[in-house]
Amino acid sequence: MIKKILSRFNFFAEKNATVLMYHRIGSAVYDPWGLCVSAKNFETHLIALKSKYNVVRVDSLLQQIGNGKLKKDCVCLTFDDAYMDNFLAAKPLLEKYEIPATIFVASKFINRNESFWWDSLCTLILGMKNLPLHFEMSTSKGIFRYTLEKTGITDLEDELHKKWFYTETPSTSRCDFYLKLSSALRPLPFAEITTLTKFVYDWCGASGSYLSNDWPMTKQQLQELADHPLISIGIHTATHAALSFHDLKTQQSEIAQCKQFLQENCKSFLNIIAYPYGNYNETTIEAARMENLAGAFTTQHKALTHKSNLFTLGRFQVNDFDGSELVKRLL
Repeated sequence: MIKKILSRFNFFAEKNATVLMYHRIGSAVYDPWGLCVSAKNFETHLIALKSKYNVVRVDSLLQQIGNGKLKKDCVCLTFDDAYMDNFLAAKPLLEKYEIPATIFVASKFINRNESFWWDSLCTLILGMKNLPLHFEMSTSKGIFRYTLEKTGITDLEDELHKKWFYTETPSTSRCDFYLKLSSALRPLPFAEITTLTKFVYDWCGASGSYLSNDWPMTKQQLQELADHPLISIGIHTATHAALSFHDLKTQQSEIAQCKQFLQENCKSFLNIIAYPYGNYNETTIEAARMENLAGAFTTQHKALTHKSNLFTLGRFQVNDFDGSELVKRLL
């Protein structure tokens, strides 16, 4: 008991750093993953951070940890996936308050002029007025089947879809279907995910009008950000792969492909990865070391100290609340 108390005292006596994880600055009709933060709330975040914290670059933070010395009240801002609104909405506000941030890029999606697969399926399954009752799909992991409670949705159910968050009990059969389908697709190779996503479109009888417009950024936007004094670019694999479901060769290839793309298209980038979905295992860490990465971020909610493992660094996902709430959570 005494050791536990002393351990807690030592933790709070140490200097800690916090890394914040954003995805999108904007809004979406359906946002079950909590990826969106409004521009209004994001601006209040920046105002609060500017006044109360020492906001530093990711590479500076890793250097501090490597040296065994953390500065007081350090905070880092990171963005995952490289959504276009990072360029359109986040960049102007970061410039306004002169706050640095790092964007971790899933390189295969850059310049594709189409949504990330999880956004497209979300818009399709939660928003389409009518769907067939029975779904069956063959994957390399087996057969995935689902039967909806009914084919159509009411206005009331659509409102439930707009408010539903993935950690909550699914509001409707559609929510449950989307959650289970996403989980079934996530471990698969990207080529198979692409094929099966098209299969879902065909099953729904959907056209492009049902697809989300929440696109990743263009190559030109990425290059402009990579050349920006406040923005740094990091690795998020080539295809946003859930790395732990794959073998060492595949994991290393995912990292190497992303690195090569950034080398060819950006004047500079950080040799640091954010694991997609926060998903990793010991093989992932081995792959990261084999690619000579300097560090890696997870999605585990934990503050950093000078003793933190550089390949399992924690981050806190920021949701759509204002700056005063952010400060409360940081405290």
